[in-house]
Amino acid sequence: MRFYIALLGGLGVATSVALLAAGSLGWASGLLGVTLAWLILDRVLARSPRARVALTYLYTLGFYQAVAGIVPALGLRAWDAQLLALDRALFGETPAARFALYAPLTDALSACYLSYHLYLHAALVYAAWRVEEGERLFRPLFTAFALGMAGYLLVPAVGPAVAYPELFAEPLAGGGMSTLTRVVIGAGSSTYDVFPSLHVLITLVLLDHDWRHSPRRFWWVVTPALGLIVSTLYLRYHYAVDLLAGVGC
Repeated sequence: MRFYIALLGGLGVATSVALLAAGSLGWASGLLGVTLAWLILDRVLARSPRARVALTYLYTLGFYQAVAGIVPALGLRAWDAQLLALDRALFGETPAARFALYAPLTDALSACYLSYHLYLHAALVYAAWRVEEGERLFRPLFTAFALGMAGYLLVPAVGPAVAYPELFAEPLAGGGMSTLTRVVIGAGSSTYDVFPSLHVLITLVLLDHDWRHSPRRFWWVVTPALGLIVSTLYLRYHYAVDLLAGVGC
């Protein structure tokens, strides 16, 4: 069994056991059933690498979205106070509260933030059709997803904009792109997806892969990718320590 399959499967099984211990039988049985079904299908489809990758991605996406329900089902508390305290210990104040707002910059950084989805899915689709490149990308990519989602369960938090709106004197100024970003994040967020920042972690995995194996694509994406990293703070989604954890992973 490939390492990242074992890691994701182990996360699913371990979380199911924790849910059972917490008395959340419905969540435990549902997650365990989905995890076992995915692991069995992964073996059945051993000769269909593209189908296996698609199923692994669907399982990962499903687990990510389920975090919004798993955290309350486990009875876990949010760690925003501790993350804010770490930011203040390191930087005096969480950097998200220190940006001067400028509407065109808000829209530009919102576009960078959304570019994560384009970059990730374009890289996945391209790699799925090139077996050798796929093996080089999928191992670190899905390992990063497993580590990130484990972090969401170990250190659940909702981010500075939600947990501490009083830190911000005024709402984010922006136009259509800013509005679109809020709609997309509102529809797709798993609520407790703060520590570590998967936007940073996954983007760094993709950039490292492209630097090594697809330098032309690297130079196309590096500028919006750097803007994306800044946007996680500017748009008030993350504490700085979330980004440091994403880099450290």
